[in-house]
Amino acid sequence: MYTSFHARRYATLISLLSTYLKSPDSTIIDVGRSQLTAQLHELFTARVDSLGLEADRELATGYYYHMDLNDTQYPNLWPKNLPTYDAVIAAEVIEHLHVSPFWVFSFLRTLMNKTGVLIVQTPNAVALHNRLIMLSGHNPFELIRQTQIAGNPGHFREYTMSELRQYAKKTGFKIIDSFFGNYFDYRVLARNSVHRHLLSLVVHSYDLVPSSLRPGITIVMRQETEPATAS
Repeated sequence: MYTSFHARRYATLISLLSTYLKSPDSTIIDVGRSQLTAQLHELFTARVDSLGLEADRELATGYYYHMDLNDTQYPNLWPKNLPTYDAVIAAEVIEHLHVSPFWVFSFLRTLMNKTGVLIVQTPNAVALHNRLIMLSGHNPFELIRQTQIAGNPGHFREYTMSELRQYAKKTGFKIIDSFFGNYFDYRVLARNSVHRHLLSLVVHSYDLVPSSLRPGITIVMRQETEPATAS
């Protein structure tokens, strides 16, 4: 189900990588390993390293590095021996962290080649469905989970495009591409045929509304200046 729900998002990200990675020897790291890691490895016939909560080890797709991104708030804990990459991908990651994106972006800079790109994808906190749920008197965001399911803490904080732009500027990035995407396939969540029809209407309606109301945010960044200090 997860792969089907995110299939169009994966396609969007793969298209971006095809645009920005021109060399067959381009290096990639996927922050938060998922089914996408294997797809990138196969499509680009390249080594795709990954980073996350599990122990360091060699995988069929590339090397897996242990790093809890919540610890990025402690720069003394940042690993010093990691390679640098032409593309760093942090897709559907930052909303699962209880640490500021200031620290996450600052750490991810250390993984980038000077001409490399950082691609961030995350839900849009002010998407249309969130606004409608809030207008109905309900909180559109989930409660902090008392227990984690397979290491998944859920969403601690979702962000707006303007917030992410501010974090990018503070950490010395230049945004070279950004857009709101209608790339989550809610139809795979359907409980029955009627529910699927309603969810199909939701999916198609997002193509008709102003783009800022769409459910996904994608940003592509390059290093520009020395990062600012935390505030």
